[in-house]
Amino acid sequence: MNRMALCIHASQSSLLYRVESRLGRAVMSSLKWLPINSRRSIAITDLLTAFYSWYIPPMQTPEIIAYLKTYCGWSAGVRAVLAKYKLPYTEKDIIQNPAFRWEMETKSGQPLSPCVEINGQMLPDVSGEEVEKYLIDNKIVQASDAATEVPTNAPCPTEQHEGAVNLRF
Repeated sequence: MNRMALCIHASQSSLLYRVESRLGRAVMSSLKWLPINSRRSIAITDLLTAFYSWYIPPMQTPEIIAYLKTYCGWSAGVRAVLAKYKLPYTEKDIIQNPAFRWEMETKSGQPLSPCVEINGQMLPDVSGEEVEKYLIDNKIVQASDAATEVPTNAPCPTEQHEGAVNLRF
């Protein structure tokens, strides 16, 4: 059984704190003094930072599989969000490889893309905004105000499709 304790003793000039963890019979302990001056919040912040950096395990890198189209505004938005948070992912291009499209449809139960699988949870027919919301809500990443190079919730520009299609009758 793992037990944690954070013991704090405060005087007018300093804080003494000890973090103790009992793992079975072993005891790990850390004893520190923090001076308190006119900036008491700094000492408290340092205390909590020290405790949480010692106690909280680092976030695990999520396993992400993105079923995307080669040229698609929605797919570009998903790529932009994953790049914004520097998350590694496996991209499966459903246009270049029809087997990936079949895999996506089987896993998601529907034919629309993009679909993103994060740690085994399938997000079907999502935009970059929806992926970002899922990542934040599930505490996989912390919210960031960093900008992306492309819109995260938009289809392809009309010009992209107009230039590619030439029909002759």
